[in-house]
Amino acid sequence: MFGKISRNQVERAFKIAKGHIGSFYNGAKNVFSTVDNGFKIAKTVYGALAPYINEFTGGNAIHDQAMKTFKNYDEIKNKVLEKHNVLENAINDVRRGVREKT
Repeated sequence: MFGKISRNQVERAFKIAKGHIGSFYNGAKNVFSTVDNGFKIAKTVYGALAPYINEFTGGNAIHDQAMKTFKNYDEIKNKVLEKHNVLENAINDVRRGVREKT
């Protein structure tokens, strides 16, 4: 049960882990893409309706809150994309390192 670990077992374990991580990454990417598309649509719709909303409500409270929400979303999105780029660069560095050693 706890004998020697062969190279094939290690390769298989890494392949399985890579598959799970890849599936999670692709699923998360699809979810966040859907959320991003939803915010793009919401911005477009709000842009078209904003004058009427302000006219009927008689104030800028709704407008201010909507703009704050869109701004916060954009800030969070930019932070996530920055972290994604850092992670992608780290993965590429590891790949290059492995290629050089093999």
